[in-house]
Amino acid sequence: MWKWSTIMIQGPAVLVGTLAAAGGALALPPAEPAGPAPAVGSVAVGRLADEGGADEGGEGGGDGGVEGGERAKAVLAEVSDQKQAAYKLTGEEREAALLDVAAAYGVLADDATLPRDARGEAAFRAGEILRARKLPEPARARFAQAASVGSATFAARGLLELGHLDRREHRVAEALARYAEIAERLPEERRVCAHARTWTGKLLLDEARVDAAEPVLLGFAEAFPEYPVEAVRNADLIAVRRVQDGQEEAARRILDEIRARMQGHLLGDGAEAEEIRGALDALRVTVLLAEV
Repeated sequence: MWKWSTIMIQGPAVLVGTLAAAGGALALPPAEPAGPAPAVGSVAVGRLADEGGADEGGEGGGDGGVEGGERAKAVLAEVSDQKQAAYKLTGEEREAALLDVAAAYGVLADDATLPRDARGEAAFRAGEILRARKLPEPARARFAQAASVGSATFAARGLLELGHLDRREHRVAEALARYAEIAERLPEERRVCAHARTWTGKLLLDEARVDAAEPVLLGFAEAFPEYPVEAVRNADLIAVRRVQDGQEEAARRILDEIRARMQGHLLGDGAEAEEIRGALDALRVTVLLAEV
C-alpha cells in the first residue's frame, strides 16, 4: 500500500535539483552555475511514501517492479493533470502555476523510490516547462538529468534539448556534439536521431559550412527512409543555399535527385503520399531557380 504525503518545497532549488548518479549512466558535464532564479514560493506537491519502504534498486537503480511502475504512472498522471489545469489559466497566475508544476515534476525526478524511466520523464517534463519560461540553466539541469537517468526515449529527447540550448547560445561545438551523441548512444530512437541529423545540417549551414552540411542533409533520405517529408525539406535547405551561392546547376541536380528518390513514395494515394506531394510542391528552390 502507498499513500501521498504533502511536503513543502521552498524557492528555486527544486527547479534546479541535482543530477542523480546512476550506475552505467552517461557521465555528463555539470551544468554551468545558473545563479539566482525567480523563486516560485511555497509549492504543495504530492510525493510517494511507501509504507513498506523504498523500492528495490536503491538510488534510481532499478525499475521498481510492477507495483513501482503503477505508482509511477499514478504520480505522473496527477502532475500532468495539474499541468493541464495550469495551461487554462492566464497571465501571472498561469506562469506561477506552471512553475509549481515544474517543481512538482522536479520532486518526482529526484525521488529515488521511483523507477528510472519515470524519473527521466519527470525531469524532461520539468525541463520543457522551465525552457518555455526562459529559464535555460534550470532547464539544462533537468534535461541533463533526463539524459542521465531516463529511459532511451527521454534520454534521447533530453540530449536533443541540451543540443538546442547550446545552439541557441551559439555554443556550436557543444551543440554538434550533443546531436551526434544521440545517434552514437541511442540509435534505436529513430525519430529523435532524425531530428538531430536535421538540426546538425541546419547548424552547419548557419555556420556557412555548406560542404559539410550537404552530405548530412542529402544523406538523410537514405539514413531515414521512413521520414520522406523531412528528407524533401532537408534537400530543399541545401539546394536553396546552393542557389544563393550562385551554384544553380548544383541546385538543379539536388532537385532532380530528391524528386527521383520520392517517386516510389508517390505511387500510393495515402496520407503520406499526399504529404510528400505537398512538400515537393512547396520547395523553395523551385521558385528561386525559376527566377534565375
